[in-house]
Amino acid sequence: MGTQRRNLSDDPLVKLIRQHGYVKVQRAVNFAMTWAWLQEDLGRRPTMTEYVELGCINRRAAFREQAAFREVTGQESPEEIIAAARRAGIAFGGKHRPDPVEGLGLVPFLATS
Repeated sequence: MGTQRRNLSDDPLVKLIRQHGYVKVQRAVNFAMTWAWLQEDLGRRPTMTEYVELGCINRRAAFREQAAFREVTGQESPEEIIAAARRAGIAFGGKHRPDPVEGLGLVPFLATS
């Protein structure tokens, strides 16, 4: 019984990196993950000011992440992606810094937006 080899070029993360580059995809994932964490923590949609202050990131970096997110996904905000991930069983913790591993759970949803 052989195992079927997975074609790496079919991986959504690999596709995104090939199309947009590693740094831009990482920024997009960071933005979506931090947004999800803040949304969970605040119980509502965060503002960019809250993203900067509570996400412990400087303003310029925050807007670079937002721009990368918009370019990679074509969406203004990550709310639809986060909702789809939650429906699929991805959980985002609140009251703590986001776990980068949780953020990787968003990748397939970023790729299909």
